[in-house]
Amino acid sequence: MAAAAEAKKHNWKMAISVVDPAGNLVAEATMDGTQYASIAIAQAKAWTAALFRRSTSVFQTGVNGGGANALSLLASSGGVASEGGFPIVIDGKLIGAIGSSGGIFTQDAATAKAGLEGLGVK
Repeated sequence: MAAAAEAKKHNWKMAISVVDPAGNLVAEATMDGTQYASIAIAQAKAWTAALFRRSTSVFQTGVNGGGANALSLLASSGGVASEGGFPIVIDGKLIGAIGSSGGIFTQDAATAKAGLEGLGVK
């Protein structure tokens, strides 16, 4: 998996999750030494990206900018407002999402983005 290869290249300890369009878990990988909390966070990032059809960074930006609407939306849905979750869209169709957790948010995002690129998705 391209996401795991990216994390290994930098010696980042990551949990990586892939969900279907409804947010159901279809694949999960946890690298040795990853904190256990990252497993649930990676799944939640993927779930958020799938159900809202957008990168979780959109919510991070909204919350960090004082966007009370984004915060209340995520609080009621159980979503995650941190980079590292991306929808997987091919030919305009949502086929799922990927999320990663284990590092700082930029590392999480780079890991998940590498997974997208491995699928040929930009």
